Amino acid sequence: MNLELTTEQAEDLKTLLMNTVSDLSYEIAATDNAAFRAGLMARRARYNEVLDMVSRPSAERPSDGLVVGPDAVVRELAHPGD
Repeated sequence: MNLELTTEQAEDLKTLLMNTVSDLSYEIAATDNAAFRAGLMARRARYNEVLDMVSRPSAERPSDGLVVGPDAVVRELAHPGD
């Protein structure tokens, strides 16, 4: 699956993920159930991976947005095969 985002959409996604990761951190700290905590921590790690991708400096992103592919690498839209 590829996800194409404009720069504005990427910034909105970044804000959403930052807020969600922060909320998950509080929930993890307040959870007594070890299995539930482990699931929350795994989810937070996945969200942080996506956050890292959308947080790259704009110079590393194409001017018309970014593409996130199944290999979790951000590729320039002008060179989708790279």
